[in-house]
Amino acid sequence: MNNSEQIPRLLDYESALDHFNTVKPFNAGSKKGQKPLGYNRRYIRVTIKMADDMVVCEYYGSPCVTYLPNGEIHIHLCSYNTASTREFINICTGIRISTKNGIPFAEVGGKFYYMESQKALIVKDNKVLNPIKQMVLKLKRAKMKEVRARYAPFINYCSNIGKVITEIRKEDIDKASDGLDAQSPSGTPRLKVIVCTSNPPTSKEYLAEMLNKIEAAQNTNDLSVFYSRFIQLCVSSGAFSYRTSLWNARNKEGFGATCLKLFDDILKRVHSKELFDEVEVEEGVAAYNSNAKYA
Repeated sequence: MNNSEQIPRLLDYESALDHFNTVKPFNAGSKKGQKPLGYNRRYIRVTIKMADDMVVCEYYGSPCVTYLPNGEIHIHLCSYNTASTREFINICTGIRISTKNGIPFAEVGGKFYYMESQKALIVKDNKVLNPIKQMVLKLKRAKMKEVRARYAPFINYCSNIGKVITEIRKEDIDKASDGLDAQSPSGTPRLKVIVCTSNPPTSKEYLAEMLNKIEAAQNTNDLSVFYSRFIQLCVSSGAFSYRTSLWNARNKEGFGATCLKLFDDILKRVHSKELFDEVEVEEGVAAYNSNAKYA
């Protein structure tokens, strides 16, 4: 960015005010009367202005950096957590904003502070005055073992059959499509693919009903239900690839291990209230809420 705009580094209110006073406003065009922030006046997407006694640096009209007479610097993503917005703030203030799995953190005083897209972070004397509390979901591992134990017969079945099976016929896929809500273009039943990790995920209601059917099958030792749900898990997890009338293995660790990873995701989604605690992240630590999808 700065190779073109030539934005100066403004580390405090005094330098920002001095720069504002020395810059001449545009005398024509859509930005007439406004002042460019960078020395290269052709780039009008970055501007500087006064708001009462504050100096405001704008990126595409968004007040991303504000300097106050008391020495505070307010940095704001203004709902745009983009690489260019983060770079703009860094160029102006020297404050580096990095991301961890898409979550922005401002590096101040050797620590990392969580940023919200619609809330400013206030920095003064290389310290953050209003650290934003970040909450993450922490898995209760002992509780997860208890939940898995409820479905032990089905889990053992998937693990064992996954070690010996090599292919599934298309007829088996069709038979496993019982009571599902999708149809192929030909009008025949189509297996519902379970999605847990992207938007929109498979509804929690559908997954809960699936677990209820598995529990009922465990009580009656109904292996046909086990096999149908095993097929559904393997297809959904990508353990099989479609080749005309066959689904063939394409993973090295075995069908069972692959489909049971997805089954764990299903358990976490359906039983999220009993499996997760919401905990506060230590101030100054960059933490990625990897379990947010189960909220």
